[in-house]
Amino acid sequence: GLLSKGTTFTEGVGDLLAVDIGGATTDVHSAIDRFDLNHGISMHGLQYPPLSRSVQGDLGMRWSALSTFNADANWLVSESRKRNLHEDTMKKGCQQRNSKPHFLARDETNQWIDEMLAVSCTTLSLERHCGSMRAVYIQNQGVDLVQEGINCRNVPLLIGTGGMLAYDAKGEVTLKTALARQTNEVLSPESPDVVIDRKYILGAAGILSTIDPQAAFNLMESELISEAPMA
Repeated sequence: GLLSKGTTFTEGVGDLLAVDIGGATTDVHSAIDRFDLNHGISMHGLQYPPLSRSVQGDLGMRWSALSTFNADANWLVSESRKRNLHEDTMKKGCQQRNSKPHFLARDETNQWIDEMLAVSCTTLSLERHCGSMRAVYIQNQGVDLVQEGINCRNVPLLIGTGGMLAYDAKGEVTLKTALARQTNEVLSPESPDVVIDRKYILGAAGILSTIDPQAAFNLMESELISEAPMA
């Protein structure tokens, strides 16, 4: 929330999302200051707070690799076929990672499996964290649009951190691929700037903020926001 809202002396950068991929879970953090409900749309369920965090316990790169495969099997198998790999290659790779969490990918195929798992973790965690829009038919009234959850469509900044996003050279591609895979019903960011936290600045700033919020904000702004592409 500090980077989004700023400090007493410095204005924040505004709305943002952050995705953190780990071995067991994938976490999504959102900081969205404004809640706008477009004309003609009704809200279903609770209105979420400006700062939200979701933890997907079945989406991860090692301990949760097999459950990640099960959650996104059709896409993962389809991508394997495009690469001319046997359809069992991906599942076996996930089983190996699940049973041996300290496994390191050293060959091209296993590195590719890790990249695809990262896309799955990001895709599904964003889908679950962001809200959705659906059309509901109401008798004698016609079709009504109903929003449920957080509308992240207009969020201008998406930050990736942790594991494959931080250390893999294709971290930015992973985030963009995950965004491209979102369905029209999901209220995920449409065209955000994408930034990779390769130095784990967010974690360091979180600790620093307990002592000096301004220094923590300056660190994030200089190391992350200055790296964001210009729109």
